[in-house]
Amino acid sequence: GTDTGASGDATVGLVDKRKIEYGDDSARGGGGSGGGSSSGGSSLGFGGRGGNSEPAAFTGEGQSLGGSTVVAANGGIITPTVTGTAIAELPPSVDESSPKTTIQVRLLCGKRLRIVTNKSSKIRVLVQHINASGDAGEEPYVLSAGFPPKTLEDLEQTVDESGLAGSQVTQKKA
Repeated sequence: GTDTGASGDATVGLVDKRKIEYGDDSARGGGGSGGGSSSGGSSLGFGGRGGNSEPAAFTGEGQSLGGSTVVAANGGIITPTVTGTAIAELPPSVDESSPKTTIQVRLLCGKRLRIVTNKSSKIRVLVQHINASGDAGEEPYVLSAGFPPKTLEDLEQTVDESGLAGSQVTQKKA
């Protein structure tokens, strides 16, 4: 009786579940393939609650990082022009006498456009540049900017009013 290490000992049993398919619970409750255990059986299983305690299923909801493409009431959804009508959608020329800015646009295809425009131009001018570049794609898209990214819904707002001067705009699928 003077062995001080014996009072803190615990018996640990391991069950090899590497060959059991996920979701197959047939090896549960029996204590594994050892034919039982010598100290308490399943009452010392994982969780330590005794009995057959199943873990509770997840009942919450997931969260997504990176923004969503949900757009209210068709706000900001842009349908690319057909190839033959791209000429009618040419962007206006820059007025050199008015204040101007450069906006970088990241397209769905991975390319980047550097658009020089007047600060008084409407956001719709960016759409005209994207469509005229030939890299707008064929599916409807939205433009987003800022952090956290917000969809640009009012395309009639000026570049200066929307705070886009000198910023980056990203094209995303609608």
